[in-house]
Amino acid sequence: MSFKSLLEPIIDNGIKNTNYFEGRLLSAQDLRQQVEANRRHDKQLGKIAGSGVIHGLDVSAKNTGADGDGPIVRVSSGLAINLEGEVLELAVDYVDIRLSRIIAQPDPNTIFNDCDNSLSESFKPRGTGFYVLLMSPSLKYQGYAQKSGLQAQGVANDCGRAQLVEGVQFRLVQFYPQTMPDVSESTKTILRDTYLNRSDPIVSADIPEISKLQNIVAHICFGTEVSTRSTTDVFKTVEEKPVGFDALLGQDAELAKCDIPLALIYWTADGIGFLDNWAVKRQAYHY
Repeated sequence: MSFKSLLEPIIDNGIKNTNYFEGRLLSAQDLRQQVEANRRHDKQLGKIAGSGVIHGLDVSAKNTGADGDGPIVRVSSGLAINLEGEVLELAVDYVDIRLSRIIAQPDPNTIFNDCDNSLSESFKPRGTGFYVLLMSPSLKYQGYAQKSGLQAQGVANDCGRAQLVEGVQFRLVQFYPQTMPDVSESTKTILRDTYLNRSDPIVSADIPEISKLQNIVAHICFGTEVSTRSTTDVFKTVEEKPVGFDALLGQDAELAKCDIPLALIYWTADGIGFLDNWAVKRQAYHY
């Protein structure tokens, strides 16, 4: 077992800032190191602020898909912080996302990172089911800049990418509320037998049934049953921890800590049955 002495600096896994001094020859690696240090500082501040949507990022159905075309949703501009402390911004007024299956070769200008989870593929819902629209960070090269070197005597003889632009990207993941571990068996039974396994699938025009289903799934996503048990448990046998959909972020294989959930979409036999903004979307903390 190793020990540290009082006043001994502990710098293991610390943030490495580039040390600048007159006459130092700087390389691209030195500058990249400083950029990474700045990013880690920013993430620390982001974690203090709390994860969730700060403003905007409202999702609406522009085309439900009932006309036979692929469903299209519109996401408004906005700002959010993910569980990693990264700030994500959709900087345009809005963007229309076509929820159709597109399998394409990866863009060579896109930088892949820990958040890349089938990022080159989005998909159209196949049959009745629940889907979550996610927003995650994206980096992409843009433009070109001339470059030289110490051996080129200041003459530009080549070029490299000029900017690395931060942005966002969207994807869908399927969600199975009936398999959530903190949901009571009675709720699972109602959900399974009354809505999901019926011989006559619910259609978008069946507004009363769609509304009931939306309420049930919203309660599951908010972890209402667990929260109720916790408030009545004087001995606190129910551990205080994230419940409902919140407990899946960073734990489920398809839901990374860098993702921002924006909307829950229920797909029926004839298109989008409902689109719920707040079943999975959470507001960031404000102090």
